Amino acid sequence: MKKTTAQPLRGIGRRALPAAMAALLALAMAPALAPQAATAAEAPEAQAQELVLSDGYAYRHSIAGFCDWLLESGKMGSDSYRLLLQDVENAKAGRADLRTEGVLAPVGRGEGKLAKLAATDLGQMEDATFLANVEGTIEFLRECNELRRNDEHFTGRGDLKVSPSLMLVASIQINATAQAMRDGDGFDHSKVYNVGENIAYGYHDSFDGWYHDEKACWEAEQAGGDALAAHLAACRSHQVGHYLNLMSDSYATMGFGITGTFHGQVFTHDRLADAMTVDEFAQCLSEYRATLTEPDPGPGPGAGEGYQGFSDVAPDAWYASDEVVGYVVDQGLIKGYDDRTFGPEDPVTRGQVATILYRMAGEPVVSDLAPVFVDVNYTQFYGPAIRWARARGVVSGYADPDGISRRFGPDDPVSREQLATMLRNYAEKVASCDTFSTGAKVDAMPDASSVSDWAYYSLGWAMDQGLISGDTSTGTPRVNPQGTALRCQMAKMVAVLHRDVIG
Repeated sequence: MKKTTAQPLRGIGRRALPAAMAALLALAMAPALAPQAATAAEAPEAQAQELVLSDGYAYRHSIAGFCDWLLESGKMGSDSYRLLLQDVENAKAGRADLRTEGVLAPVGRGEGKLAKLAATDLGQMEDATFLANVEGTIEFLRECNELRRNDEHFTGRGDLKVSPSLMLVASIQINATAQAMRDGDGFDHSKVYNVGENIAYGYHDSFDGWYHDEKACWEAEQAGGDALAAHLAACRSHQVGHYLNLMSDSYATMGFGITGTFHGQVFTHDRLADAMTVDEFAQCLSEYRATLTEPDPGPGPGAGEGYQGFSDVAPDAWYASDEVVGYVVDQGLIKGYDDRTFGPEDPVTRGQVATILYRMAGEPVVSDLAPVFVDVNYTQFYGPAIRWARARGVVSGYADPDGISRRFGPDDPVSREQLATMLRNYAEKVASCDTFSTGAKVDAMPDASSVSDWAYYSLGWAMDQGLISGDTSTGTPRVNPQGTALRCQMAKMVAVLHRDVIG
């Protein structure tokens, strides 16, 4: 069978990591002998309480809001997903009285279980429940069934159905796995719910490891003898559990969750009451997305109205469009503040720029041996991003008198010429774009002489590509190279780079 290749996921741009890195970061829970979850008709239903989480923009732009819409529109006959949402809400409130019955009840109790459930932040852009990340799973759900239909060893495998409840389970579990790894607790199954599960970290297409690599391992095992010995000698990680999960004829329903480059797929033996085909699920998602096209009024009573629910983004502002703020928010590249403001006139810091470009690259794994800056706290949100950006040559830091760059200034406002340089470095060194420029458009600006020598061609490239068109705050367009870049300007530059330059 021809190996499939997935396109970059919607929500956060993704690039493949080297196979040697990605292959080491995959684990599988073997299929259980007994059913993992009962159907809604068979299982005792716990009573779902009224949810506090069910208000606001973030909720509506999550799989939870999508499930509400499915139920209200009659496209889904079970509200068992609300029990899962209640699990999350109870955990975030510190209530240890987790339910022990009902559809997909949590496995075990205690503070560890509460922490895993509390790792989910509904509708936040880096969370697996964010609607754009849910939409990004469609290609993988389809690929799973294609692989099952066409495998030459395990023939006659039928398509797995998709359950919105299981999509939520997959999201909750992969959020917990990702949080544990960020906290330094290693990469492992979160085991929040009693389901079969495949997880991976670092893959653009997790089926490269789960299916293609492990199928080769399984074939070597079947051959035995010298073929197996040769395979074991060359194989970096001999596993077959993911492959067998994918090919199991006892599974009927699946879900899938994505956060960053963490992928998680879950399975149950029973066809849940809300199960539907992948095409039906995709169509429903598309229909729900269409209901969210109008500007959101904001997070709740008393909030100011604004574009996409941001109280400080006036609907008539030049950046309040689907091509600027709407684009970077939908792609998960720039997100607003917790109070539902965007801060369009706020200065952009150097650490924020590194973080945005790191998201654009798919948050790849970076060796702890990568060079560090002495003034960067690598436990902060921008730590992994700055480590990655320096390793890839996207940033270089401030040079000391001896010519060595030891400081980065993560909280320093970034100037327009610094920003143009970082974006050009990303385009050239990460996205492999042609960044040649004659600098003619810079020369045409009245303040061209104020451009630093090291930034001249970067600003020229940025102007050639339409990332920068000139600062008109004084009336006459200027390049304003030492001026502080604002978040609204950064939004435009990032949108043009991601959508129009890199494509």
